Amino acid sequence: MKYIKFVISAILVWGLFYFLNYQHGRLPPLGKLLNPSAGFWQNNTSGDKVPEELDIPGLKDEVQVLFDNRHVPHIFAKNSHDLYFAQGYITARDRSRSVQ
Repeated sequence: MKYIKFVISAILVWGLFYFLNYQHGRLPPLGKLLNPSAGFWQNNTSGDKVPEELDIPGLKDEVQVLFDNRHVPHIFAKNSHDLYFAQGYITARDRSRSVQ
């Protein structure tokens, strides 16, 4: 009984590896897509650099945007218009980089 469970488990694992690593019809191999070191998680590696200074037309006063070690923006502004404007600009900038 112990060997039967082992054989069934080995067949299931082999089938899962086969399904994830080889193309099936028009479906691409999902294992390569989900690979943490070479899959779709690597899309943003070239866009990790944050510009030091930007000149954004439409701001009324000085705005400071600081990025922490996880690239989360922290926005400091002297009025709410500039705060929301800078937040929208940073959000749009991040979206446009993820589409490229």
